[in-house]
Amino acid sequence: PGGWGPVGGPPPPRPERAAPFAERATRGFLPAFLETFKLVATQPTQFFRLVRIDQAGAALLFGVIASSVGTVASAAYGYFSSAATMAMLSDVVKDMPPDQARIVRFLTEATIGRMALLEMVIAPLTAFVGIYLVAAVLHLLLRILRGGGRGFDATLTVVAYAAGLNLLRVVPGCGGLLAVTWYLVVLIIGLGEAQRCGPGKAAAAVFGPVLLLLLGCCGLGILGASSLAHTLRPMLDALQRGAGDSTNL
Repeated sequence: PGGWGPVGGPPPPRPERAAPFAERATRGFLPAFLETFKLVATQPTQFFRLVRIDQAGAALLFGVIASSVGTVASAAYGYFSSAATMAMLSDVVKDMPPDQARIVRFLTEATIGRMALLEMVIAPLTAFVGIYLVAAVLHLLLRILRGGGRGFDATLTVVAYAAGLNLLRVVPGCGGLLAVTWYLVVLIIGLGEAQRCGPGKAAAAVFGPVLLLLLGCCGLGILGASSLAHTLRPMLDALQRGAGDSTNL
C-alpha cells in the first residue's frame, strides 16, 4: 500500500499518499514504523513532498514513540555512566565523618536515580508537548515569512515525523549529536516540501529562533558588562585616588 517509488516531474498540487505508519493497521505496527523511519531519514524530499497532511495524528504518535524510546535510552546511558562519578565521590567522602559521608552518598544516589527515572516516566509527555511547541513556533515564523500557506497541520506533520529521528539517541556516545543534526536537516527539507515554500524560508524559520536567542544573549551580555563597569567605576576611581595620594606622600 502506498506505492512509494521514484518521483518525476513537478510536485503534485496536494499530498497523495499516506505514510506507512498511517497504514500500520494493514502493514503491521513495527514494519510500518521502521519503513516510515527509513523514508524520513533517507528520503525526506520525496517523503514530505507526497505525504498526506490530514493525518497529523499518526505523525504525532510516530514522533512521540520514537522520541520517548530515544529519551529512555539516553537517560539509561546517563544513569549507568554515573557509576564513575559515584566512584570518584566515594574517594572524596571517605575522609568525612561517617554520618556526613552516609548522607552525601544517599542524596547523590537518590538524586541521580530519581532524575533518570523521572526523565523516563515523563518522556512521552515531554515529546508530545515539545513537538507541539516547536510546530507552533515554526508555523508562526513561516506565516511571517509567507511560507505557511498549507496550514498548521502541514507544519505539525513535518515536525512530528522529523522528531522520529530522536530514535538515534539509542546510539551510545554520539547518538544525541547525530539526532539533533539530522533532525535539523530533515526539518528544513520537510518544511520546504510540505509547505511548498522552498528551503530558504524553511531554513530561516528553523534558524530564526536560534539567531534571536544569540542576539538576545549578546544584548544581555553587553548590558551586563555596561552595568558592571558602571558599578565598579567609583571603586576604581577611589583606588586611583588612593594610589595617587600614596605616591605624593
